[in-house]
Amino acid sequence: MNTGEPELIPVDPCEGFFIVSQDWLTAGLPFPAISERLRLAQRGYTTRRGSVHIDGRSRTAIILESGNADDQVFADLEADIDLETVEVGDESPPGEVGPEDIERLVLGLHSRYGLSEGILPEQRAHILGGFVEPRLALTKGEPNLIPWGELREQSYLLVSGAPGSGKTTLLRHWLLWHADRTRRGDATVLPLCVSLRHFSSSDTMEIALRREAVEMGAPWLGRDLRAYARRGMLAVAFDGLDEVPAEYRNLAIRSISEFTRSFPYCQYLVTTRPQVGIQLDVGLLRADLLPLDRSRCRQLAYHRLYETKSWKTFTAKVEAEPALDWIVANPLALSLIIARFLRHEITPSYVTEIIAGVVDMFVDGWDASRGVVRTKSRNLSPAEKRRILARFAATHKLEVSDGDTTPLASEINAGYGEESLLSMLSEHTGLLARQDRGVWAFRSSALEEYFRATVLVSALTSKAGEFRKLLKGPISAGTSYLARFISFMSSDADDQIDGLLRRTKPKELGVAAKLTDVLSQSLPTRRSTLFGYANLVVAALDDQLRNVEINRKVTFPNVFLSFTVSTVGMTPYVATALAALIAALHRSRDGVGAETVLAVIESGRHPHLSAIRELLRTNGELQESRTHDSITWKVVEILPDVPEGPPEADLRPPSDTLH
Repeated sequence: MNTGEPELIPVDPCEGFFIVSQDWLTAGLPFPAISERLRLAQRGYTTRRGSVHIDGRSRTAIILESGNADDQVFADLEADIDLETVEVGDESPPGEVGPEDIERLVLGLHSRYGLSEGILPEQRAHILGGFVEPRLALTKGEPNLIPWGELREQSYLLVSGAPGSGKTTLLRHWLLWHADRTRRGDATVLPLCVSLRHFSSSDTMEIALRREAVEMGAPWLGRDLRAYARRGMLAVAFDGLDEVPAEYRNLAIRSISEFTRSFPYCQYLVTTRPQVGIQLDVGLLRADLLPLDRSRCRQLAYHRLYETKSWKTFTAKVEAEPALDWIVANPLALSLIIARFLRHEITPSYVTEIIAGVVDMFVDGWDASRGVVRTKSRNLSPAEKRRILARFAATHKLEVSDGDTTPLASEINAGYGEESLLSMLSEHTGLLARQDRGVWAFRSSALEEYFRATVLVSALTSKAGEFRKLLKGPISAGTSYLARFISFMSSDADDQIDGLLRRTKPKELGVAAKLTDVLSQSLPTRRSTLFGYANLVVAALDDQLRNVEINRKVTFPNVFLSFTVSTVGMTPYVATALAALIAALHRSRDGVGAETVLAVIESGRHPHLSAIRELLRTNGELQESRTHDSITWKVVEILPDVPEGPPEADLRPPSDTLH
């Protein structure tokens, strides 16, 4: 026993391990002396081995508990081990390891884990050079935010997060952080990783780690794995417990548990999606990955775009689209938008195409690209998952009649039930979440509207009159995207624009706003269509902006543009439609529609539309304010919370000095 710490420590259970009792500390009571163990034994206390988190790490201890839930539990900490003299039984000590051996291991880790994952090559980025430190919250009791810099030093850590929240990126950063410290001589910990998506029922974690060591260019580590593990010299990451097929998941958990119990002095990190429960005897400190806040979204865009494009322009346009709020808070989804932006395939105003791409990725593409099979017994194709999500969006329930013979009915009638299907879809896709009151809902209203649109388009394609009536809903300044989604899904942009151009009178402003939203979803192919649209927009703005006042003496340095339009004599419809058109033009100012409008304005025949010309050239946040007789628009600079210039050079991965 530990003679340097003579007191028994009052502890409280915490998901498989113990922590120092906060009630005892708050009361200011002295810890009982070690001699109290005899008195506790007389009161019926029993002893067993356990784990206590204290001073930022895990310690093995003798746990004393009575079996009465109201009695205090105590721990007698065992002595810290001396890594040089620890007993290893019949096993010989590990062989000598030189700097070149360590360097090869570090280079192997950087080669395999130095980049983030992604479906497209442009999604992948250097972990160290472009890492954005996430927000994490401890899941014990009330959410408690904790910096990653503190949390990564914990001995036993479980990180939980939704699909695409950055679990694997965080794990890879943890591996490279340990590798860099050992490389510099600041630590003697050797990092290894088991990718659980490749876990086989015939594997053990020890076999998987030996195989990993050889593949990392460190056969010496594979040969002496147990010797290093007994001395606590390994930092082992188990990536993606949720990626083990459900049928083998308990086997994987037992295998992890056996390894951690056999080698309790090593450091461990496990990642999983939140729906997957895990209990390891060694005890895990559990932390949730939270969505990116606005500052971190900007940092990620900065790291990915600073070399080739204006990251400020990109973030300004993304933040102008409320429908993208949930998507850009997800690191994987945001990296997909940036990758397609770099490939000149989309702009941030293409909301429908962005959401469609993100849905494709989470429903099937993300797992398929990595070879992940989440279940081998329940066959739900990507198309079937979409159908279930669409039905849920339309009805918020999945009731099935007795005569229904659809695959969905078969699933429910087979005993899986609505709750089981929704829970599985939440784990597999991350598009659904259980709310505080226990009901299932989409993670964002835009996602729900997207799936509702798929149902409506399918139902209304043969009812042209009803379909046109649906698309003639009230003008919106961007609060609802349902009509935009339906427009994108229902027909070609050229056909929609041609149809709307034939119905311009008497509400040109409203039609122009709707056309601008249509053009922000896809690229038309006919030049005549573009100029027909642009001429309509310019004509609709002509009468309203003849007396516009542009404030060219802006008093605040972060206001790029300010102009005011009198609403005296305007009907409420005209004022609302004008505001919707100007907001839509600013949102889609990087698209071909806005470029064509700009070309028509600059033809020289519309000098009084200089405010619109500047609006289409100015990046920033569009703000609108109204009085009883005017509307004022300002374009205000978005001040990012990241530094100017490229990332620091010393954050780059090491060069391959051995080859």
